[in-house]
Amino acid sequence: EKLFVKITGGLALFNIAFNFVLIPYLSFAGAALATVATELLHFIILYKVTGVPVRFGFLWKVVASAAAMVGVLLLLPAMHLAILILIGMATYGLAMLALRGVTREDMATAASAFKK
Repeated sequence: EKLFVKITGGLALFNIAFNFVLIPYLSFAGAALATVATELLHFIILYKVTGVPVRFGFLWKVVASAAAMVGVLLLLPAMHLAILILIGMATYGLAMLALRGVTREDMATAASAFKK
């Protein structure tokens, strides 16, 4: 579980960095592309490196959350990039919570992995 959390945390940082690269050029489409690329990489790493089975039923929650993020970003007026990234991250995270793509147990595991 801790390896999974560390991989996921590292990919979250990758996603943030990728957003900083893509959003200035592609706007909201860059944020969506960064999210999809990160999730695809996540699936590949889990399948190839850790042996953890990929939950393909989970994929629709990722796609729906990314769509919610894009929808919110489309509705917003032009703002500073950092604010857009934070709003996009919050929207995606809240959508994943609402769709039960992330559980309280997942959050507790993540918190415990980064305490040590």
